[in-house]
Amino acid sequence: MTRTPLIPLLLALFAAGCASAPRIEVARTGGVDLSPGATYALSADEPVAGDLRRALSQLGWREDPQASAWRIEASYVVRPEEVGAYAGEDPAASGAAWLDAPGRRRWWRGPRQVRRLTLVLTDGRSGATGGTLSARLLAGPMDDAVAVEALAKAALSPP
Repeated sequence: MTRTPLIPLLLALFAAGCASAPRIEVARTGGVDLSPGATYALSADEPVAGDLRRALSQLGWREDPQASAWRIEASYVVRPEEVGAYAGEDPAASGAAWLDAPGRRRWWRGPRQVRRLTLVLTDGRSGATGGTLSARLLAGPMDDAVAVEALAKAALSPP
């Protein structure tokens, strides 16, 4: 009968749990038709605009500023995991106003960053807000172009 050493087995299981792939969380409000072939006009700063255009093109969307079905306003934010996003007067006064609470850095992993892409879609004809799409990624250091494309594809893919 052979015995499996317990400590190497536990270390292997622990390492496998730490090596999970980053997960993108998507939040949607409003009723936006995300079918391919939609036209859009984009309002975003460079270099985010170029990365976002590339992702939209890969999803089958077409840019047409003159006759767009959607006007898209985009914002991309990168912050350390330990820094939260708060809306209110004093973060110490109430925990209810945290938009994104700060995370805790674990001693066994390197620094991570929160990346968030928020897209506000407005109807190109009526001007009514169609909805807001937000994608969030918590991961280690990475290229912003790769992150923006991945976040855009996650946010704009049909649920």
